[in-house]
Amino acid sequence: MREAIQKYNEIHPTNTLSILCPLPKVIFRASRGWFYNFCNRRGFVLRRVSTNGRDLPNNVLNHITSFFENISESICSAQFSDAQILNMDESAIYLDAPSNYTYSPIGAKRVKANTSGSEKTRLSAAFTGVADGTKLPIFVMIPRKTPLKEFQPPPLAALHYSSSTSFDEETILIYIERIVLPYKLSKGINGKMLTNLLQPADVAWFSTLRKAYRQEWNNWYIYDEKTYTENQNMRSPGYALAIEWLNNIWQSFEDFKIRDSFALCGISNHAKNDDGSLSIDLPKLHSVLRLMLENNTFINDYVETDMELQEANEMMNENEENLLVFDTNNENEICNELCVANQEYQENIVVVDSNDELEETNKETTQNNN
Repeated sequence: MREAIQKYNEIHPTNTLSILCPLPKVIFRASRGWFYNFCNRRGFVLRRVSTNGRDLPNNVLNHITSFFENISESICSAQFSDAQILNMDESAIYLDAPSNYTYSPIGAKRVKANTSGSEKTRLSAAFTGVADGTKLPIFVMIPRKTPLKEFQPPPLAALHYSSSTSFDEETILIYIERIVLPYKLSKGINGKMLTNLLQPADVAWFSTLRKAYRQEWNNWYIYDEKTYTENQNMRSPGYALAIEWLNNIWQSFEDFKIRDSFALCGISNHAKNDDGSLSIDLPKLHSVLRLMLENNTFINDYVETDMELQEANEMMNENEENLLVFDTNNENEICNELCVANQEYQENIVVVDSNDELEETNKETTQNNN
């Protein structure tokens, strides 16, 4: 509303006629009614926000090219091998992870997903992969000061207890000390503001990891035995079980997916053309990055795969495949029983002669008229 009033005052600086607008200035209040009418005239409606974040910079192609040049120069000059190129990214893991899709009657006004009430309780997990396919331990930040009682961390999980789960400078140093230094990292490179295009974890890891974690939570909620509080409220799976899930998921994550994800993001030693420009192997890049470089344009709002909707479709396919199918003998027996029952039903039907039916109808009509 303030912007509307400010814009009006710019168009009408005085009460006299303005060059920008031939109409005289009036008292403009930007009321709620004016706002609704403005939206109707312009075709604006109140919409649910579907995505958040910043737009890609206008010179995104220059950033990508510069990133590839720096990558190639650093790898070539230092003679880095694939075992010396690492990628790390952090993701929030919620103890309750229900899907945003479920089956509900048509026309239902309220669609509810049952949980243990811990869908806002989270821990932070930093996943680190190497260009040769090696998986480093998960750096798990648990928002508590005291360690979990009688819990032995799994082999691919390094726990850090803190009141905050944000990756600040102190936390990064702890991560390097506990995860990176034991692996003897030499150098790391990062493409700023373009992690969704140039970071292997964002491009190729997290969608699969989150899907697997959600499946673990679904199995726990449906099949596992639960514990309850004194008020009969279901307890969440807890940090210990969530860490076990993450460890198993990361352990079963295929090494070749990590190795190939670096090539998908162009993190490799690119050859050079005769004119000194980079010779980028475009077919090896992921689809969005390849399209942007081939057409020399950037896609600010590219459509990402809706993993949860894909999971719902897969669940529907699994249900169809697991439908109960009778064997031939049982099916024939059931058909015979249905036929006998139908025959008995037909024998019990009373057949009324049409003339008798007409006479009965006339008698009823006469009685009603009287």
